[in-house]
Amino acid sequence: MRPDSSYQLFVGLDRSDATIDTHALAPDGAKAHQQKISTRPERLLDWVGALRRAHPDGRVAVCIEQPCANIASFLGQFEFIDLFLVNPVLIKAYRDSFHTARPKDDKKDAACVALFLMERHAALDPWRPASAEMRQLRAYLEHRRMLVDGVTETTNRLTAALKLYYPQALELSGKNLGAPLACRFLERFPDLETLKSAAPDELREFYYANASRRRPAVERRVAAAAAAVAITADDAIIAPQRELALFLVKQLDLLRAQIARYEELVAGIMAAHEDAAIFESLPGAAQNLSARLLATFGDDRTRHPAPESVQRFAGIAPVTKQSGKKRHVHRRFTKRTCPHFEHQTFIEWAGQTILQSRWARAYYEAQRAKKVGHWAIIRALAYKWIRIAHRCWTDRVPYDEERYLKALERAGSPLAELVRNAA
Repeated sequence: MRPDSSYQLFVGLDRSDATIDTHALAPDGAKAHQQKISTRPERLLDWVGALRRAHPDGRVAVCIEQPCANIASFLGQFEFIDLFLVNPVLIKAYRDSFHTARPKDDKKDAACVALFLMERHAALDPWRPASAEMRQLRAYLEHRRMLVDGVTETTNRLTAALKLYYPQALELSGKNLGAPLACRFLERFPDLETLKSAAPDELREFYYANASRRRPAVERRVAAAAAAVAITADDAIIAPQRELALFLVKQLDLLRAQIARYEELVAGIMAAHEDAAIFESLPGAAQNLSARLLATFGDDRTRHPAPESVQRFAGIAPVTKQSGKKRHVHRRFTKRTCPHFEHQTFIEWAGQTILQSRWARAYYEAQRAKKVGHWAIIRALAYKWIRIAHRCWTDRVPYDEERYLKALERAGSPLAELVRNAA
């Protein structure tokens, strides 16, 4: 839906941590006013109130560069404001078109944003937030992913510490340092001296009590502990690194507990949502990725009326550059042009489908045989899967692999032949 062009005011905002520069233009391009306001909610409310009093019966268009989640959330609650969120890349290109020297100033940037909005508003869509349930789901999933990355960072730090004073723990505590077994091992045996003082039966009892019951593996670890030799006897190294290791173990326990809490909250939303079954039916989606796909598509089907909308939004659609006889197709520069979380969702999901979908596996192997790079194939798969997921979402039907393969056969798709040859 395009916005009404009869705005009484076009306002450009340039935000910093503490202040916002505003620049307002009348529909005829005349400067209305320019001011600097605080980002405190009380001052923002005063500023919005002044806008409403100055334009009691009309609508106001406001534009700001992304990301600006807090400002967008605040301004989105006022009915008379149409908010436009613009990629900073667009504003930078627009600003640079006026000055070859590329000067930058907060007041001038706000004026540039206002002018951009006045000139281009008819071609832009005003920001429309997703439902509260979808925004909550996305936040839970983003926070969970942040904590998963935190586990990786913490285990890397723990690995570095153990290599300095206790490298045997890397083998004896299991393959995954972030797992409960490794944390309990380091709590019980925080250094080699403590480990060497433990009897073999004590070690066996520990492993069996912590769900490590494969007898050959347990005996191998007991023998490795008996033969272990200290990498250093310098207490100036051992004591500080041991303290750090024990702290990181506590941190890992907290991270795992909160990740489990987020997964519980996500599962609650998914269990109650009518579209959850659609995304849970997709190959390789499982619990986490199916929730991320639902949060990306949302429950408002007017936001993405065609699969191309999702492909561009997530940075999966390629970019074509053509001039004269030259034509070049390349991937999008996702850090600048699309939300990273959504792009990551589709890339990770496409990678999982290779293990779960017959046609995806056949396509991947055929492309690898042509010497196509792994990530290029993954992006191409994501592009195809978005079209399928969008159709399922639009029609409100779960994905059926056999039905899709039959459709490929009827259409005479080369993919159908690849699947037959792979069978």
